[in-house]
Amino acid sequence: MFTLRSLVKKFILLAYPFFWIKSLFESKCCPKVRVIILHDIRDSWLSPMHRFFEAIRKDFDFITPQQFMEYMNGEFKLKRNSILVTFDDGFKSSKLATDKCLAPYNIKALFFACSDFLNLNDTDGKKFTADKIYAGAMAPEQIGDFQLPMSTQDMKELLAQGHMIGSHSSGHAWLSKVADHATLEYEIISSANKLEQMLNTKISALAWPFGSLDSISTEALKVIKQRYQWCFSGIRGTNVPKQSDFIIFRECIDIDNTLLFNKFICHGGLSLFYKGQRKILHEMLTKDAS
Repeated sequence: MFTLRSLVKKFILLAYPFFWIKSLFESKCCPKVRVIILHDIRDSWLSPMHRFFEAIRKDFDFITPQQFMEYMNGEFKLKRNSILVTFDDGFKSSKLATDKCLAPYNIKALFFACSDFLNLNDTDGKKFTADKIYAGAMAPEQIGDFQLPMSTQDMKELLAQGHMIGSHSSGHAWLSKVADHATLEYEIISSANKLEQMLNTKISALAWPFGSLDSISTEALKVIKQRYQWCFSGIRGTNVPKQSDFIIFRECIDIDNTLLFNKFICHGGLSLFYKGQRKILHEMLTKDAS
């Protein structure tokens, strides 16, 4: 009897060649960008992370956050399908993984940080991760050191290395559940202002917490658009110039998954299942504009 896991594995093995060939064809005739999301990185994941980047660079170029924004504005031409790397939340382990796994390939990433998370001590940092980032699904004592926050100095070092910083809200709020407009402004606008003051850099992009369709609202999108040029989602899909002057689609990657599964994601294996969500998000933006 087949288990769900074995059926999924068999589907990926059968479907991967199709998506790989489709992706290579697109790369030659009409290259696109996939934006991947990474989060906290355990020490045991560093070797698999090396293998992931080594494998992916055979079929993709890595572009910088600045190049990506120029590309979306029609000002940068891709040579082939490309990847932009992003990290959410502001975990210290994200910086350590960047130093060990991205630096050897000269990959520049975009880090979305929660302004209220940065600089917390270990006790408060674990409580924030458990209560806010994991929304109470974990207890503080279950949080590891790799899930502690970066400091202001860590963020400044990332900027000096050529990476970019964005906002992930102030306190990792579920924005669709925030009814009070003043609280929305605190989560969305104050976070960018605080990061700019801390780091002396422009904050022009936000990735909303949780990234799902049910974690964002039309009202929150309206506030985001007042402050930011770019809004990064967690909804899967490719990105092409002028598709939107605001919304970016992203693919969540778990380094603990098999290399084949993560390659399958990068070649668009799961994006088809998010077509409906992309349409709904577009309708939310259209409703906002009207």
